[in-house]
Formats: sequence, structure tokens, C-alpha cells
Amino acid sequence: MAKGFPQDTMQKFHIGVSNNNDGELTIDGADGILGIGPDALSTYNNPDGVIIPTIVTSMYQAKIIHHNVFSVYFQPLEYDTKIKQVNGELVLGGVNMSYVEGNVTYAPISTNPDFSDYWAVDIDNIRTGSRTFTYPTKLVALVDTGSTLIFLPAEIVQAVFKGVHGSRRDFTGQYIVPCDSDKLRSVNFTMGGVEYELYPEDYLITDGPVKFLFFVMIA
Repeated sequence: MAKGFPQDTMQKFHIGVSNNNDGELTIDGADGILGIGPDALSTYNNPDGVIIPTIVTSMYQAKIIHHNVFSVYFQPLEYDTKIKQVNGELVLGGVNMSYVEGNVTYAPISTNPDFSDYWAVDIDNIRTGSRTFTYPTKLVALVDTGSTLIFLPAEIVQAVFKGVHGSRRDFTGQYIVPCDSDKLRSVNFTMGGVEYELYPEDYLITDGPVKFLFFVMIA
């Protein structure tokens, strides 16, 4: 399992470089986003409508990797932790099984036509505390590492923070809670018949004496 900054050469791989900076490129702390969604997503805002293979597909076609898959591992990072500490991992072509307990489980891609160009899965139900939420039309979740927040229906978000003293919602729709709060609940998502538990430390953004929540309410 290679780690660090490996080097490789991609043959006949397309990449774009901007020759004009209007200021937008210097606002964010990140240098850019590596798009590894379904290949069909590349037609979005593409005047020619040409499907451009992602780097994962290109590596698979070039036989650099044996499987046209990728996996992402995240680990919570405390506020006072030096940012240089590695707390995540991207594996192209497979899964690092050292992070997996038991067997890898899979959820089928959603057949909802509105989300056919995304890595999207149907949500069977969402559970937090003693409440389980199901809907006549299943919620569809976009699995997107480029999105920082988790968007959920308002009634679910309100249930997560019920009984959490000192919690408040700011103007952006995010909840803020005291850093010493011990009343936060886990949120359990059931996809493909398998339940996955998201613990509070997994959805908190720590910023000194307060903690911001990844959850944003939507109607």
C-alpha cells in the first residue's frame, strides 16, 4: 500500500489549466478539486457534451490499477492538531482493509433519473435517538467528498439537537453547540438494507470553544 506522494505518468490524459485569474482561485484555501464522480458528470457545463473519463477510469484503462474503483477514509481532526498530521486517505483501485472491521458492504447506486450522473444512493431510513424517519419517496444521498456539509430535512436536524442545551442555529443554517456538550446523538443511515452509524465526533467541526455541526436544514 503506497503512501505519501507517489509519482506516475498518465498517457493521453486531458487536463485544463487556467490562463486567467479573476480572484476566485485565491479565495479558498484549497488549490482545486479532483473530480472522480461518474464519467457522465463531465458533460456538465461542457459545451461539446463529450464524456471525459476521470483519472480513475483512465488509470484502469491504462492498466495502472486493476479495478475501476476508489475509496476514501476520513478521521476526525481536533482543533489544536497540527494540520500536517495525516487524518485521511484516498486509495485508487481498491480499499485499504486495515481500516475495515469485518467485510466491506456496498449500497446500490440510485436509479432515480435525477441523480443518474452522480454517486448517489437511496436512503431506506434515518434514525436518531428514539425516532426513525422514513418517507414515501426515498431520500437520495449524494456521496460527495467535495461537499463539506450534510443537508437533511429540517425535522431530522431538529431531532438531532433536541435536548442539547446551548445549541443555536446561525444565519447560514448550521447549528452551533457548546464544546462540552454531551447530549449529542448519533445519526444512523440505512442504505441497501445496512445501517451505518455516524457518531457526533464524526460530524462536528471544532473551532476553539465552540463546535459547528455539519448538518444544515433543508425544507
